[in-house]
Amino acid sequence: MTRYPHLPGMVPVVDPNAPGQRAARFLYEVRARYGDRPRAPFAETWGQNHSGQLGNGTKIESSTPITLSGLSSVVTAVACSGCHSLAVRNGAVYAWGLNRNGQLGVGGTEERRRPVAVRGFYSDGVSDVAAGITHSLAIRNGAAYAWGSNEAGQLGNGTKEARMLPSPVPALSDGVTAIAAGDYFSLAIRNGAVYAWGSNSSGNLGIVPLEGSLTPVAALGLTDGVTAIAAGDSHCLAIRHGALYSWGGNAHGELGHGGKVMSVMPAKVPGFTDSVTAIAAGSRHSLMVYRGVVYTSGRDGFVPVANGLAGFEDIVALAAGNDSNTALAADGCLWVWGSNLFGALGLGPGTLWTSRFDAPQLRLPPAGHKYLAVACRASHGIAILTAVTGI
Repeated sequence: MTRYPHLPGMVPVVDPNAPGQRAARFLYEVRARYGDRPRAPFAETWGQNHSGQLGNGTKIESSTPITLSGLSSVVTAVACSGCHSLAVRNGAVYAWGLNRNGQLGVGGTEERRRPVAVRGFYSDGVSDVAAGITHSLAIRNGAAYAWGSNEAGQLGNGTKEARMLPSPVPALSDGVTAIAAGDYFSLAIRNGAVYAWGSNSSGNLGIVPLEGSLTPVAALGLTDGVTAIAAGDSHCLAIRHGALYSWGGNAHGELGHGGKVMSVMPAKVPGFTDSVTAIAAGSRHSLMVYRGVVYTSGRDGFVPVANGLAGFEDIVALAAGNDSNTALAADGCLWVWGSNLFGALGLGPGTLWTSRFDAPQLRLPPAGHKYLAVACRASHGIAILTAVTGI
């Protein structure tokens, strides 16, 4: 695969004045502090920052990715909601941003503009995190934990009482391998089965009748073989034996079945019954990789994204925000497209007020580095990078 030349100490930025958006055009901009970037996996953030969710001590949005000084090594997982962010560093959880409902897990409700350690998770053992609109989830030694707001039972502890500190989800004390958080509900994979809890106003728990649950319940038809889950505002996706399943809200065609009728039960998406390898749920849309091609949901079902765009291939992971999208390629580069409100695509100086990019734009990592993982929600994102060995 052909990649653009990369000069030491400089990063590429898509030229907003270049004619057309089908091919990526690049300018080189000196990125400050390049020389002191760590080699171990570290985190960077970009986009909207009205609640301090970028973690750099300010509330100023940034279209240029910002290296988080407090998370400068051994970051292994990241997640974000519209107003707060989470990261796992050396097996411990760090949080920052809005904390009105205790979603940072530090005790109290004070907003934090820089990463702070989540209480109770100072030691190792945490493998993943997820962020809902006002609550947070984590997996520690195979068990699920939750904290923050709980008005719909999204913490899964049998009550509607908020928790300012992480608390166990009693029914999920072992075997949990994945978690996801919607606005007011939560999902988990335990021993290959999907469990859901919290609000069920749009059928997003995958159960009948349409009543919420204060504790985890098994989603219908997803009792084994599930390897991935994703949650949007009110809809859900899962991969089971390579097939794509979707359920919940569908006002914008996010389920990919065609039409706008919600589904209270998980159902296979027609035409995608095998070879689905990655999924992501935005606020009101969905993404997936099927037989190596990226698809997005629409009124008439799933359609390819920029099919045939040179270099837009070998995608291994996806992330979706309100209307912004990110794809991680196997070579450690990112492709971004959609809304660029508040710099949500992280394309660098000169692009902050470019409202959207309909075609995927190639976003290279800093010289000598590669991206390992990415998350986004609403209009901001967070990614994990590491140094390329031997450089």
